[in-house]
Amino acid sequence: MSTEHEGGRRRPTISDVARRAGVSKMTVSRVVRGSPHVSASTRARVLRAVEELDYYPSSTARALTGKRTGNVALVAGHAPRFDDFFNYVARAAERRLAERGYSLILVMQPIREGELPVVVREQKVDGLLLGGPEVRPSLTELLRKRGVPFVMIADCGRDIPASSVCAADYEGAYEAVRYLTSLGHRRVGFVGTREEYYHVAERYRGYVDALRDAGVEPRNEWRARADYTIEDGCRATRTLLNLPERPTAVFYSGDLLAIGGIMAAEQEGLSVPGDLSIIGFDDILSASVTSPPLTTVRVDKERIGQTAVDLLFRLMKDPSDVDTVHVPTELIVRRSTDRIEEAVEEAV
Repeated sequence: MSTEHEGGRRRPTISDVARRAGVSKMTVSRVVRGSPHVSASTRARVLRAVEELDYYPSSTARALTGKRTGNVALVAGHAPRFDDFFNYVARAAERRLAERGYSLILVMQPIREGELPVVVREQKVDGLLLGGPEVRPSLTELLRKRGVPFVMIADCGRDIPASSVCAADYEGAYEAVRYLTSLGHRRVGFVGTREEYYHVAERYRGYVDALRDAGVEPRNEWRARADYTIEDGCRATRTLLNLPERPTAVFYSGDLLAIGGIMAAEQEGLSVPGDLSIIGFDDILSASVTSPPLTTVRVDKERIGQTAVDLLFRLMKDPSDVDTVHVPTELIVRRSTDRIEEAVEEAV
């Protein structure tokens, strides 16, 4: 029988753990499965051996024996937050999984470098949906080495052979900014999160190209970075609004930032859209109930969740069936954008 190797090192087996802990292989199996029929002292001894040997049960071997958990986890690499994009995706994925007789486990927490989620370590899932750019490359590498099927959501830029599903980020941003230029805006700002995130980079690229195609050269001073919170969106926007030559419109890489932008305008004594036009991205529920309601780029979160599940089941059937899907977006015009008046443009 062959034993898997990682980086030239023999992968530890259940027999190795049993020898290290001084117990039977059956006892190790019970501990790994989370069975209650093991004493506390024995469980501690086995878990210590598991940690010392860096042992992880093989999901591939489990699949070959036909043993399925009936669970899939959606792992978002951040703590729960207000009106989270991945809550929408999770609901859609849960419905799609139910059609196949599966359940969804939602894991929303930062994953430390080199760490596997508990649901993987304890063999509680048959595959993973990895939500967003906060998921570390070290995690995808660990999963790939261990044969755990996974699909990336909202991050199609990883330099690894992995299935992924994303919004059409570039196209959505381009359409949004061209809409602003069609309203007469020439000074258009950009507020986004980390540039190394695929979706932010693509949305910024769409912003730049749309401005240039309208004959406008983007200015570095009209670009601000923010953490993905309403409060930081407000802070970043106030920075732009206090420039000697401020933007007359701002495009945001996410709706929470744009909601913060509306707050910033109010704090600076400006009206939206009279003095400042604002466009967000994602179309979360909060976007439609702000004052004024937010013009935004709608991401089909239902379709993203469904597609992620479909891609995962294809991988579970055939690990070589890797695919990337870009889901089209739609510009939703509400009341946070308006044509700029010449007097306003001259005043700023």
